[in-house]
Amino acid sequence: QKASLGLARSGWRKPSGQDARAHIVFSDPAVPEASGVVLSSLQARGDGWQVLGRAAFDRRTQLDSLSFETIDLPGLIKGKMVYRQGSAREPDQLRLSGDYLDLRPFLNRPGTPDTLPPPLKDPVKADPRPLDLDLALTTLQMAQGPGLTDVIVRGVWAGPGQTDLTVSARSDGAGRLTARLSPDERRTRVRAEIDNLGSVVRALSGGIYVAGGEGTLSGHLDADGAALDLDVRTVRAKNIPFLAQILSVASLQGLSDTLKGDGILFTRVSLPLRISDQTLRIRNGRATGPAVGLTVQGAADLDKNTVDLRGTLAPAYTLNAALGQIPGLGPLLVSRQGEGVVGLGYSVTGAADKPQVFVNPLSLVTPGILRRLFERESPPESPKDPGPGLPTSTPPPRSEIRKP
Repeated sequence: QKASLGLARSGWRKPSGQDARAHIVFSDPAVPEASGVVLSSLQARGDGWQVLGRAAFDRRTQLDSLSFETIDLPGLIKGKMVYRQGSAREPDQLRLSGDYLDLRPFLNRPGTPDTLPPPLKDPVKADPRPLDLDLALTTLQMAQGPGLTDVIVRGVWAGPGQTDLTVSARSDGAGRLTARLSPDERRTRVRAEIDNLGSVVRALSGGIYVAGGEGTLSGHLDADGAALDLDVRTVRAKNIPFLAQILSVASLQGLSDTLKGDGILFTRVSLPLRISDQTLRIRNGRATGPAVGLTVQGAADLDKNTVDLRGTLAPAYTLNAALGQIPGLGPLLVSRQGEGVVGLGYSVTGAADKPQVFVNPLSLVTPGILRRLFERESPPESPKDPGPGLPTSTPPPRSEIRKP
């Protein structure tokens, strides 16, 4: 009763003063030469929780196998689990099935204790032991709000060039998510089909930033990180802070109100993403729709939660872009795919939750080919630079409008 129990990083605790009982049976190992320790029965029960299973440790006291016929820790996990250590030729095995698993404590997401140590960085760069996975969960919680449901994961995770996995799940009870990770020489090829991007984003991040959207995520993982291309159709942008600030600074109040309401419709979104060293880079991203079109490129520091982005926003995009189809003259007026004849150059820098937004009013009345003159130049790629084609820290021209 006086003992306090807890699982590291999980957030689950049995506080001191709460009644609980435990029963453990030690047995000789099946192979005496192994000189390990076998827990042939491991039972623990408390107020609303219970664990029933068995475990075995090798001669170095490292876990050899772990089996739970019942593991019910409210707020963390409810189901069955089997783990077996592999060998030099065979991967480790993990079988997990049940009603619920909450990964938020291990991701340091809202709703979990803020005293937990940060998760391991750059998991793609790690060289893990091969792990043979077979997961079947009714609900997988990764952020605040609705989690992923009907989650199935099968295959082997073994780092770049060896991973071979299939994943399927539902988001918010509606959209279907399927993914295939397959070995490709020293890389892992990725291909995901998304029925509803908005519900997937909410399940993974907890944010309501987009609604709807059908598309694909394709690319590869390697020792340096990830190179992925997101291609989405018919999606609405909602509650995106930096976009709201750009629209406000540009005096596009109607679009700003739409962003806060039903969301701004984009018929096509294309984002080339590169992830490495805790930095997300976007090169030549674009989104187009009836009311607005925009381009974006830059970087986001995932560790420091800062952004450094720039691009062009073209209001009344359908009519605006149509003028760019004039033979001979159109390319000079537009200059870049995703923009229009009339466009506002912008940049967004600083903390992601409260960025500094700059809009260049002179770019509104200049043709596309001249609009490039009002953009900040990007330095050549070097180890100290944020990446190819990314904005520098050069102050914006005096002609820009600035809003914190």
